[in-house]
Amino acid sequence: MTPREVPRVDDSGPGESAVGARVPGRPVALVSERWAQAIATHQHRVVLSLVAVGFSFERASDLANEAWARLIEKDRAGALGELKLPGLAIVQARYLAWDERRREALQSRHQQLATAAGEELLVDRNPDPEQRLLTRQQAQQALAAVAAAPLSAQRLLQLLYAEPAMPHAQAAAALGLSVQRVRQILCELRKRVRAALEGDPS
Repeated sequence: MTPREVPRVDDSGPGESAVGARVPGRPVALVSERWAQAIATHQHRVVLSLVAVGFSFERASDLANEAWARLIEKDRAGALGELKLPGLAIVQARYLAWDERRREALQSRHQQLATAAGEELLVDRNPDPEQRLLTRQQAQQALAAVAAAPLSAQRLLQLLYAEPAMPHAQAAAALGLSVQRVRQILCELRKRVRAALEGDPS
């Protein structure tokens, strides 16, 4: 039997007959009428419990089916105690959902680290003297453009430089300006710095 495959056996008790139940990605498994009835009765609630925490209906249905399959396997192995439904199925489904999200978060983190490492390799750690000189000149030009800007622009730049993540609304409140005025000042300041870097005296 492959891992996580529902055994094709009859787990029905005395007087019960086996019925076929299909779980996506698995072969048709023979389960007792007791389990078939439980799934038919509680599947909707199990699915909605996953939809409520942000899963699409389709993905929630897949996870719910997987949860039922796990419970049937545990029942066959004698690993289930008192069977309280749909609570047990909801707990199993949410565990699977949490595990999936954890794995996705780890994968995303690894991808971000790989991307950052790739970008790090692209950085020239030993620029030639001409490049260093050009960078220094550009910085001086940018600073001169800022120094020539109105006082309100300089104050705004100092505020945002100290706290880059500060929202425009918060910066506007700190300086007694409107949000629109803050955005206008930033736009004008960017144009001024860009012009200085491009050698435009205007």
